[in-house]
Amino acid sequence: MIKSMTGFGLAVYEDANFTVQIEVKTLNSKFLDLNFRAPKQFSEKETEVKSIVSGILERGKVNVSIDFSAKKEDDLPIVIQEELFQRYYEKYAGMAEMVNGSTVDVFKLALQSPGVSTINVEKSDYNEAWKIIYRF
Repeated sequence: MIKSMTGFGLAVYEDANFTVQIEVKTLNSKFLDLNFRAPKQFSEKETEVKSIVSGILERGKVNVSIDFSAKKEDDLPIVIQEELFQRYYEKYAGMAEMVNGSTVDVFKLALQSPGVSTINVEKSDYNEAWKIIYRF
């Protein structure tokens, strides 16, 4: 019997504090090639995840993806650096005017600039989420 190493798995956990989604994709390959994608708060767990997967799988191209989102009803989970946003906005708008360009997307561009917005999630939420992830 021929066994395929191609597969897909998805697990989702949701409670009042956060949602965690884990996705695993595998393809046939001669060697174990593991790709891990997760929020930077879980980056320290990469070695542990790779060790767990390599203990189960001998070969194949494996993609493990973890998505995490916190739920805060009383407070927004995002922090905006308003002064930095304003400086980016003014700089981009000035550059657009300098070349007679459109300023239509300047707001979006300034909001997406480095350091303007950060997700504010408590460390305890990540620790609790990791316990849930580890159970999967």
